Amino acid sequence: LKPARSARMPSLHVNRLPEFFIRLDAVRIGAPVKHAIELAVLLFVRPSELRCARWEEIDLEAGEWVIPAERDRSRGLLGMKMREAHTVPLSRQAVEVFRMLRAHSGTGELVFPNRNDPTRAMSDGTVNSALRAMGYSAGEVTGHGFRATAASALAEAGWRKEVIDRQL
Repeated sequence: LKPARSARMPSLHVNRLPEFFIRLDAVRIGAPVKHAIELAVLLFVRPSELRCARWEEIDLEAGEWVIPAERDRSRGLLGMKMREAHTVPLSRQAVEVFRMLRAHSGTGELVFPNRNDPTRAMSDGTVNSALRAMGYSAGEVTGHGFRATAASALAEAGWRKEVIDRQL
C-alpha cells in the first residue's frame, strides 16, 4: 500500500505575523481565546494539546510545560499524539500570557475551560472561528498551521530539520 500523504495545514509566513498581531489586537473576541492564539504562535503545540492544557502541567517559575502522554480522554482531554510526554520551554512572553490566563480560568484545573462546562476543555473549533473573525479564510491559516509557520521560520533561520521536528 502507498503511504497516505498528509496535506500541509494552511499557515502564515513569519513576515505576516506583525499584521496578524495587529488584527488579533483589534478583533472583538474573548481574552482567553486571544491568549490561546498568542500561545499557539509562541509555542507551536498542537491545538488539542493547547486547549486541553491543565494548570498542574505548567511550571511558570521553571518556565516549562510538560504535556503528558495521556490525559483523561473520557472528558475529551487529549495528550501527546506520539504517546510520549513532551516538555515545552516557555519564553518570558508565554509565561506572562499564562499568568494573565490564570485570572480567566479561576481555580479550575483547565487553562482553557469550556464556557458552558468548566470541567471540559474549550471547543476544538474556537480558535479557528476566531481566526475567521479576524478576516482570515480557512485556506489562509488554521490553529494547527502555526506549527508550519514555526517550522518554516526555524528552517529559514538555519535550524536542522531533526531539531525542529523534535520540538514540534
